[in-house]
Amino acid sequence: MSVRETAIAEAAESLNDWATHRDNVDHERDQRVRAAYAAGMGKSRIAQLTGLARSTVERILREPRP
Repeated sequence: MSVRETAIAEAAESLNDWATHRDNVDHERDQRVRAAYAAGMGKSRIAQLTGLARSTVERILREPRP
């Protein structure tokens, strides 16, 4: 597995964890979405894994980081 594939797999696992335990880690959502995108995951895949609307994913990626 390449470094990029590993990064994407780890980002997918992080997003799945967030989607499964939303109530506990909702405050980490934006950070995890940004990390997945930075790893090379596409916006559509992020939306699919999290259940977020693609427009929400795009908004998170547009907003300045805290």
